[in-house]
Amino acid sequence: MSAHQEYADAIAVYALGAHGAPGREDALDAAEARALEAHLSTCAECRAELAELQRAVSGIGLNAIAEEPPAHLRHRVLTNARAHQSTSRTSAPAHLRTCATALRPQ
Repeated sequence: MSAHQEYADAIAVYALGAHGAPGREDALDAAEARALEAHLSTCAECRAELAELQRAVSGIGLNAIAEEPPAHLRHRVLTNARAHQSTSRTSAPAHLRTCATALRPQ
């Protein structure tokens, strides 16, 4: 596996700003962030990828229209979160599965 493949997921997480975030299961821990930063200091290709991802991240939500969510949405999200609290991990983190389930049309 090349260094680029090894760091691909970490670069994406880093671009989202999910490093050093305590309690986030999908965040980079301090050692992973330091290792990535060391790699970025020597790898122009990975720095370019990070810059591209950071540009994309900075544009997320800028064109979104703010709307008040339906009143029942909070209840659905919390109900689904409680129901899935004890579910074991699968391919997606639990918080993403919970949100996806809550947002599906009924």
